[in-house]
Parts: sequence; C-alpha cells; structure tokens
Amino acid sequence: MASAKASMSGQEAISPESALLSWPGPKVIRDQLAAFAVCLMLVGAAVVGLGLAPTLLVFLIIDFVTGVVCSATSTSLTVVQSEFDAAIRGRALGVFNALGNLGMPIGMVAFGPLADVIPVSWVFLIGGALTVPVGAWLFGYACRHPVAGSPVSGLALEQA
Repeated sequence: MASAKASMSGQEAISPESALLSWPGPKVIRDQLAAFAVCLMLVGAAVVGLGLAPTLLVFLIIDFVTGVVCSATSTSLTVVQSEFDAAIRGRALGVFNALGNLGMPIGMVAFGPLADVIPVSWVFLIGGALTVPVGAWLFGYACRHPVAGSPVSGLALEQA
C-alpha cells in the first residue's frame, strides 16, 4: 500500500477538475462561493438543455459541456477546506464527500421510478429548472456576504 501512495504523489495525481481550475487560479477566482453559484446555474441550464436536445448528437455535446461545468463546481471543496481547522480538516472533508456522494443513490431511487411514469426529458427539464434558482439564491448570498477583494464585493447590497 505504501508503494501505491508513493506513486500517487506529484504531478500524476492532478485531477481534471484541479487542472481546469488551476488555469485561472486564485488570481481570477477570488470568491469561490460566487464561482460555485455561477457554475451551479450553468449546470442547471445545461441539464435543461439535455431535456430539450432534439438528437443524440446534440445531447452528447450538451452532456460534454455539463461534465466540464460540473468539474468546475469542485471549487466548493476549496471553500470547505478553508473553513475548517487543519486538525479536523480530513474528517470534515470525509463527511462532506460522504454526504455529497449520498445524492447519487437517492437520485436513482427517486428519479428511476419517476422516469417510468413521465418522459425522461421531463426529468431533465424539472431537475435543471430546480437547480438554476438554487444557484441564483446562492449567488445572491455570495453578493450579500462577499469575500474581501472578491470580484463580487462591488455587487454587495447596501444594508439599511
């Protein structure tokens, strides 16, 4: 097991998400919560596009775009990492990942039988349409509670 750990250290352990986000880096993405919210809205819009795709080729192209945008949502992991003390960060990220991965089997149990009752395209349309407002709310929250020096700090709403 030690040799497997040693072989994963270094450049070969970079995930596609890390590579995608390391290009603009922290110089551009200063407010990761706002970036996550924008990506969440883009994921919702792309999922709606999956429901509207007229052909398999269009579906596959939109699905590729959805995958790229979904990988960009991994900025949320950076937000979680920065919120916890180094002594408990590993345990906190373990719980975060466990809860995040719990959504897949719950979604299969909920939407699998639903797809037998209504067309699958409706499931995409409803899921995407419900995701966009959540991202918009989160973006509004990020604008009201900006990180100092972030691009959205100028968008903060005045408090009376």
